[in-house]
Amino acid sequence: MIVLQPETNLANSRIEPLVDGFESVLARLKGGNQYIDITNANEVSGFVKVLDNFLDPSIAKQVYQTALNSKRPLGGYLTFEGEGVYSGDSEMDQFTREIVEELLNSKHILPEGHHGIMVWCLAADEGNEVPYHIDYPELVRYETNILYPPAYGLVYHCTDETQMEGGDFFAHKGGLDHYLQHGFKGRLKEIDPQDPDWIAVDYKFNRMLVYDGRLPHFSTKVTKLTTGCKRVIWAANVYGPHVGPQVALRPDHSESFVRVVNLYQKLGNKLLARKSKVAKMEKENKSSDSKY
Repeated sequence: MIVLQPETNLANSRIEPLVDGFESVLARLKGGNQYIDITNANEVSGFVKVLDNFLDPSIAKQVYQTALNSKRPLGGYLTFEGEGVYSGDSEMDQFTREIVEELLNSKHILPEGHHGIMVWCLAADEGNEVPYHIDYPELVRYETNILYPPAYGLVYHCTDETQMEGGDFFAHKGGLDHYLQHGFKGRLKEIDPQDPDWIAVDYKFNRMLVYDGRLPHFSTKVTKLTTGCKRVIWAANVYGPHVGPQVALRPDHSESFVRVVNLYQKLGNKLLARKSKVAKMEKENKSSDSKY
């Protein structure tokens, strides 16, 4: 089997079985159960902080232009120790350090007990929406069958809201319990948009959202964009030492992440097809044997 199994330190984690309606190609090949880390990472749970005029507007504009210039989403990881070690797509390094420095200095995220922060930025077109989900490092789940929610989630709005409509943020106070009921993209149970426990935050330029990383969330459809404009966000997740070092190797959306995931999918689909073909042949052989 050509499946990598990164070492993860589970000494301080609480791991429970998971069924959320999603299985990666590797999960289907490997079989076995999937799990979720339900470690209580924050003293205060269920929060969403809204920080308007978060930075000098030039930073948001820099993120916006970087996302527009890129042909794909960008990803990286910054450790908290010392001056921090950055890995991933280099285009994000400088403004990520400035954003994270402000978050740490203002104590909107606390580095104590955490390894670092996975970051990404992307540009979305009109008609785009982000379905219901919780955050987790995708490649780690691919390779270990364990879903690790972050301690903190963050979203920074970098498009002038007067140039667009829609793309608003909704998070549910129910946290992991709500996600376990509804599953990945609501595959287990359809979500109710009228539920009073949704926390709704409009998209607004230079607005930073900091939220409990265990809150399931979605973004509404972008219904209007002026010509040449895109909805841009810088987003991030904070991870602890039990999984952070593995996340840092290939952060979500980074070039190395995309390369490995594509490889897994191609090889995995070939192996699944071969497995299906063998099973079919064995079934036919058994059927043929039963005739005599």
